[in-house]
Amino acid sequence: MDIYQTVISHYPHWSKIELIAVVIVMIISFIILERFYKKDKINKIQMFFCILFIIYLLHVYGSTVFSRLPSKRICKLEVFWSWKEILNSMNTTYPKYELFLENILNVIMLLPIGK
Repeated sequence: MDIYQTVISHYPHWSKIELIAVVIVMIISFIILERFYKKDKINKIQMFFCILFIIYLLHVYGSTVFSRLPSKRICKLEVFWSWKEILNSMNTTYPKYELFLENILNVIMLLPIGK
């Protein structure tokens, strides 16, 4: 499965309320950034990267909150339980691909953004 199919399958369509909320947040962000720019508190490059960061945060929020579907959630207070589960299932005929994919997407989502 390529990265496009992974994103499409794990990122369901947003409802109208969610889209309206994202648009409102972006409009408010643009207004605040424009005021900072006009007062010479930030330059164009800083404004551009602030917009990119806001889009990133909205994407993370959308993929972690808006994409929640009703299902059974597992929460264990054991360090690396999911990785142990994945490694133990590699010897079986049905490896836990979905759990592996969820772990990889969590790692990618939490990669630091910086210089």
